[in-house]
Amino acid sequence: MTIYGCTILYNRLDLLEIWLNELKNSVDKFIILEGNKTHTGGKRDLIFNPDMFKDFDITYVPVTDIPEYSNEEFDRIEKYLNNYLLNSLKDCNNNDIILFTHGDEIPRRSSVIEGIFHLNMELKKNPYTEMIVRLRLMQQRYWLNCFLLQQKNFSDGGPFITTYRVVKEVGVWRIKHIYKGSPEGIMEMAGWHYSWLGPKEYVLDKLYVNVDQNYNKPEMFNYDYIQNVLDTGGDILQESRLLPGHKWIGTGFFNPNNKIVSNYLLPKYVLDNYNKFKHLIKIKENYEIG
Repeated sequence: MTIYGCTILYNRLDLLEIWLNELKNSVDKFIILEGNKTHTGGKRDLIFNPDMFKDFDITYVPVTDIPEYSNEEFDRIEKYLNNYLLNSLKDCNNNDIILFTHGDEIPRRSSVIEGIFHLNMELKKNPYTEMIVRLRLMQQRYWLNCFLLQQKNFSDGGPFITTYRVVKEVGVWRIKHIYKGSPEGIMEMAGWHYSWLGPKEYVLDKLYVNVDQNYNKPEMFNYDYIQNVLDTGGDILQESRLLPGHKWIGTGFFNPNNKIVSNYLLPKYVLDNYNKFKHLIKIKENYEIG
């Protein structure tokens, strides 16, 4: 049995570095897909640099045959990239284990190990199990130490762990967003979803290539506006993406120098290489935690 850690690279080599090191020694092989188009269909340069990650067993898959889609089919490119993973798993056995995440999702190593353990126990009882282990991540915004005060209603669409047989039969995108599995295992606080991570140049780029452009407003495409959001922790989309009946609760910051707090709320690789990632950490006079 081989364990594969799989992800899609967008524009963050720094998050990829954290992802690889957080999963080191918990998976056997890594598969990294990267498309030459943005979610909105624009051209993008491939940025993966194998020299940065020589110590990892990586299969790099550049996806350069993405079809043309209309603006109304805004999620088709994301679906295409997700499902393209199957092209890289053809040599897998049915009970090989697949961990799949998006590029801004960092699973916690201990949660991955525990999730794989539960899946293996299920496989011993039933080698044809359709079990899917869901990794529910902490919802972060803008900085490595900024989190959403409302952590509920983010249960769908996160990373998953299952067998190659299930991935092959159901499809990657359907498992990530629709298919529940039987049984479905849930692991809470199982990592970090670093959505809209700064600096401001990256946030502006994400506004331009965001999957659904209907939420964007002209005043958002402004460095002063973006920097204010990063400084205050406000809602970058001005509540335009909230579900009916929901409201923006806000964000909070935790003190990265509080070891008890940061040992749980930051990936270990970030803690061990703090100076390398300190530009992604917000330093304040007062923190909501710590």
